[in-house]
Amino acid sequence: MTYFSHARINKENIKVGSKKLIQHLQNVQNIAKVNLINTKRLNLGFNDIAHILDEICFYHDLGKYTTYFQNYLLGTANKSGSLKNHSRIGAYCLLNKYYEIDFRLAIINYFITASHHGNFKSIRNTEFFYGTYGETIKEEFEQQKLDIENNLDVIYQENNIPDFKGLLRFPDYRNTRKRIKKEVKIPNIQNYFFINYLFSLLIEADKLDASETPVYSRQQLNENAVDNFLPRSDFSKLPSPVDAEDQNTLRNIARAEVIQQIYDPDIMDYRLFTLTAPTGIGKTLTSLDFALKLKAKIRDEENHEAQIIYGLPFINIIEQALEVYSNQVFKEEVKNGKVSILAHYQYADVFDDSKKDESTGYQQKVMQLDTWQSDIVITSFVQFFETLISNRNKLLKKFHHYAGSVIILDEVQTLKLELMPLIGAALHYLTKFLDARIIMMTATQPKIFGLAQEFILNEEGEKAKTKELLPSHDQIFQKFERTRIVPLIDEAITNDDFIEYFQKYWEKTKSCLIVCNTVKRSIELYERIRELGYENKLYYLSTNIVPAQRQGVIEKVRNQLTADHKPILISTQVVEAGVDLDFDMGFRDVGPIDSIVQVAGRINRENSEERKHSPLYIVKFIDNKEVKDAAKVYGDLTLSQASKALDAKDEISEKYYKTLVETYFTNISEKEAFDKSIDIFNSMKTLKYDGDKQDNPVSSFKIIEQAPWTDSVFIEKDDKALEAREAFQKLIHGNMEKSEFDKHYKLNFHQHIIAVPNYLPKAKELSQNQDNQLTEEIMLVRKEELAYYYNEITGFDRSKESDIDKSHVL
Repeated sequence: MTYFSHARINKENIKVGSKKLIQHLQNVQNIAKVNLINTKRLNLGFNDIAHILDEICFYHDLGKYTTYFQNYLLGTANKSGSLKNHSRIGAYCLLNKYYEIDFRLAIINYFITASHHGNFKSIRNTEFFYGTYGETIKEEFEQQKLDIENNLDVIYQENNIPDFKGLLRFPDYRNTRKRIKKEVKIPNIQNYFFINYLFSLLIEADKLDASETPVYSRQQLNENAVDNFLPRSDFSKLPSPVDAEDQNTLRNIARAEVIQQIYDPDIMDYRLFTLTAPTGIGKTLTSLDFALKLKAKIRDEENHEAQIIYGLPFINIIEQALEVYSNQVFKEEVKNGKVSILAHYQYADVFDDSKKDESTGYQQKVMQLDTWQSDIVITSFVQFFETLISNRNKLLKKFHHYAGSVIILDEVQTLKLELMPLIGAALHYLTKFLDARIIMMTATQPKIFGLAQEFILNEEGEKAKTKELLPSHDQIFQKFERTRIVPLIDEAITNDDFIEYFQKYWEKTKSCLIVCNTVKRSIELYERIRELGYENKLYYLSTNIVPAQRQGVIEKVRNQLTADHKPILISTQVVEAGVDLDFDMGFRDVGPIDSIVQVAGRINRENSEERKHSPLYIVKFIDNKEVKDAAKVYGDLTLSQASKALDAKDEISEKYYKTLVETYFTNISEKEAFDKSIDIFNSMKTLKYDGDKQDNPVSSFKIIEQAPWTDSVFIEKDDKALEAREAFQKLIHGNMEKSEFDKHYKLNFHQHIIAVPNYLPKAKELSQNQDNQLTEEIMLVRKEELAYYYNEITGFDRSKESDIDKSHVL
């Protein structure tokens, strides 16, 4: 009998084995070992990590050596029921093998192996080890065991099969349960990183081999690539920041000073770096330059080819960074296939991979993206942090890429304040246990590591050691007088009051940016200002318009500004970070201080002397619901502290922004505000991966909370959207391959999806009409219904009353 791990359908439409099981087991071992970094660089509490990984990789599919699974795989038996399940057999063997030698390792090996086709559950949930009823699982196991023992002679004819017969036994239920509870009573954050690291190596290798996707071999990137693209000034020949006369000189000083740090004799002893610099100072190229030179030192001194991972909060910034990396700095190398750069981001998952037979695998290009097979990855904060703190199989398969990597995290002030202690602690331990190096940069350095130290690390007896890459940042901040913040928050105002403020402070000869906390407010103000009938071009930008439309709005505004016209843009926080626009003045709804400073970064961005001290007016609206909605956007802690920081100040010049932000974070010291951070960290320590959401297990961690009161809506805005929707329907009905959809339609499909509050009258209409249900998760606005549901400028119609008779919609 030939044992297979995977099958395919041949030309005669018959299922046939596509890969021998022994070959798959050996391939998974080899791929995982290739991806395992030098274990001397790891600090995971076990000496022979390579051997442990080798055993997990072999035993993970041992259960496929049953006739039950082979019949299921090849379709020769209609029903195999639960006897086809194969993960527990190898897991029990590993549990038995180490049961008396090292019980902690025994349960970890079991946990990883038994979970390799699903998401992690709580390790204390002994039902995971035995099912709800231990006897039922035992009966199934005994049948599988007997089946394997009857075929051992054939199985042992395979090359390099270890003798596992003595390990094929069902462990003692009561004793194991007691020992698990006793072992997990000793919380240890190191276990979390050890388990996730080995699990990631296993499941990535498993999926790469199943899909026949080659493992990418990282290249020696040119450490001078940024210098070649944009020559760097000699640090010794530059003036001090105090003597710099223009913004370009300050950019040169900042980059030269940052790169100078690479020659610090102690630089390799550091793992956590901060880069604090004003907006418009060139952090994107500066951080890449430093990362490339650090990567070269890692190769020379530690004999390891580090991957560069660049995390960003918003899709538009990811696309901008990809443009700089791929089409500017590494243009020729990418063109000639000498450098691989991936941009990995996506909207809400549409496909439920958990319902898909694992044996069908993934298409190779999808696997390359999902497993970060590249030299450089540019990814979203959602992907980055929800892989770092996760129980999900789909995300964890790339967890091991953090080991030994150089990570750049930009615009970190966009992270929720309540999560910062947890994120800071997780990043600290990522460097401690997995030898990662992290560059955290922003114009308004939030106290992520300070909060982590105060609320988590002190309790753990840990100290986060950071190195600032731009020591002269205080002097550089002092040189900037581009803008000033003017608080107008003595009294809460209505929309009518705001229009009075706007007409009082704005002049037709000035371009203006207006940023609101919520979509509702932004649309209301857009309509009110439109009614004023000014000649200045008026634009609107928010998440209420489809992503495919947003970049077009930004380009139109940028063209207006470049031509020295004076447009008005009304937006939400989507404009706060990474959008290269330069207005004369602005207004902003009161919000987090660091977000306010980010909006100021869209005003007089190029440091025009004529526009020195350009104003950003801060207002506070009276609507109580608006305050609650803003709290949902930013978290519960931020608004009162922001108002407190701005209170009693007539105006704040840009050179004091850094001090303002530092004071703001210093004043945030209410431990209760960080309860969720502390709870999730404790869940990581006790391996409580899943469970009741109120207990804040690892699975409850989300960078962006999906509001329970929102629905996903596909807007069929044009012919391209219609084409993407029709392709999606072919996909879900089995009339199109997923690879074809992903290649030609997936991006455009996602770029026409928005999140809409389901309490809106027109959202309710959609949900009640079966013709508008694209899937259970996605509603549909068809092209012929567009005028009724979707405003070409402000997006989905959020009016309370339907002003068009639905019967007239064709």
